[in-house]
Amino acid sequence: MKIENSWKSIFLQCKQKILLIFLKYKNIYFSFGVLFLVLLINSLEILSPTTQTWEWKSRSDFEDYYHASLRIRNHQSPYYEEKIEWFLNHQSELPSLLKEGNFQKLYDFLSQIKGIGTYLYPPLFGFLIIPLTFFSYEVAGMVFQIFQLLILGVSLWLLYQLAYQLGVRSKRKILRGILLSLVFTFPYLIQNSSNGNIGFFLIFFLVLTLNFFYYSKNFTLDFVLGVFVGFTMMIKIITGFIVLFFFIQRRYSVLLGTFLGIFLAIFLPSLYLGWEKNWEFFRFWYELIMGTYQEFGFVRPYTNNQSLSGALGKLFLTFADFKQHLYGLPLVPLSFETIKVLITSLNSFVLGVLLVLSFAFWIFSFKDQNLTLYYLYFLFLSALLTSGISWYHTFGILIVAYFFYFLKHDEIHHGLFVFPSIFVWILMFLPYGVRDFFSIYSFFTWINFGIWIFLAFKLFGSITFVVKNQT
Repeated sequence: MKIENSWKSIFLQCKQKILLIFLKYKNIYFSFGVLFLVLLINSLEILSPTTQTWEWKSRSDFEDYYHASLRIRNHQSPYYEEKIEWFLNHQSELPSLLKEGNFQKLYDFLSQIKGIGTYLYPPLFGFLIIPLTFFSYEVAGMVFQIFQLLILGVSLWLLYQLAYQLGVRSKRKILRGILLSLVFTFPYLIQNSSNGNIGFFLIFFLVLTLNFFYYSKNFTLDFVLGVFVGFTMMIKIITGFIVLFFFIQRRYSVLLGTFLGIFLAIFLPSLYLGWEKNWEFFRFWYELIMGTYQEFGFVRPYTNNQSLSGALGKLFLTFADFKQHLYGLPLVPLSFETIKVLITSLNSFVLGVLLVLSFAFWIFSFKDQNLTLYYLYFLFLSALLTSGISWYHTFGILIVAYFFYFLKHDEIHHGLFVFPSIFVWILMFLPYGVRDFFSIYSFFTWINFGIWIFLAFKLFGSITFVVKNQT
């Protein structure tokens, strides 16, 4: 017992010393500079020549956006409808090619379907980055990545402003909260920068909406905020979950503005494409994502997909992932229909609990900031876990919940918030094969799902406590 207490004391002392050095006022800005420099260096990876054996594979997510935008500029579908049609007409040839083992023929076949499934957003985002397509990929990529880092910097500044709106007046405490939230979401952010994904835009959107929310309760401002929310939903649907936060706060003008924002976002590309062509693209996106990827995404979830559907697909569906056989998967082979029912049931359960809790919060109109923090964390996790595809970098939006947490606490003492990030920090330094093992078994997904369950009980317990006191 004495030995255990001694080790615990040493650990606590080391942790406090590290934090004092890391969070010392004069070192905070230096720490920000180092982290942003690392992000900048990693962001250059999307400009490197591809090292993939298969030339048809994209170098980065931005390359997918770039080519999709280039096709929109030429009034072509960013979803490669013609290639999907070709594949449907020739898919019967694939089993014989695989059996035959002719590399050149297989390569030629795969080259015919390059681009399918690479751009999964509504037409809006591809339309917005059309100006970048007038430059080469390398120049466009550099502009995009620099802009992303600037957006992240603005997001951190908005977090600073948000703290002031919440009544925090200690500059050091605010900067420390921002730095800690940046550190503990850094594994997600660094993957975003190295992939050229749009995660920093999502963070900017969430922080901006919360700034709007706490700044004023003016009807007009709320309506404009709602328009922005709806507009951003048409860039990435997952951001739309934030409307539940405004709902429980009874800010209904935000919800009205959201509908207008969605309509404007759908309509805007038609100014360039024409209404008929734009509607054709949007309708195909809806059928592709809602009718195929969201429903059948577990068929090819990829190792790094950390959504519930991806996790269950890798564990129980044969050929759900190319690397399954390397790690003894599937554990218990289940039929396609069984997996589909299982995933639909689990996702429906998660979303159902979220809606019930949101409705309860709306009825009792909670003002407790701790409950608001836990609700936001619960809301974001619900969105991330039920998404058809959630890469590690998508979890970067948790920076908002982390910021609220670190702003309120003087020490890092609650593993609920920091444990998933520590897990990914460790993964970053492990050999590639070990990282793959943890990813394909979706340890990260199940850790977050465990936290989701804990938060659900905590929130329901808080509601029950309030109800008992009121009666």
